[in-house]
Amino acid sequence: MVTLDTSTLVLVVLAAGLIGALAAVMPLWPAMRGGRALPVWTFLRRRGTALERVGALQAELRCETCNAKLRCKQALAGGADTPPGECPNGALFR
Repeated sequence: MVTLDTSTLVLVVLAAGLIGALAAVMPLWPAMRGGRALPVWTFLRRRGTALERVGALQAELRCETCNAKLRCKQALAGGADTPPGECPNGALFR
């Protein structure tokens, strides 16, 4: 029979929590790795705009979760320097 003391139990629970958190993040990781390829960065580069670190992370998250990325990519291909009207980062381009 295996007996566990309190410190071992705490370590097991922490390890299980970490594994659970990693399992939740893993499906999102490939999409987030290509952050500089997001349309928001191309629009910002075309305008010569830079964002501070916190603003950049927020812009990436808004762009990554937006369902209008295809329309943004089409606008970029057409030479636009601002995203479509429904862009959640639209305020950055006003």
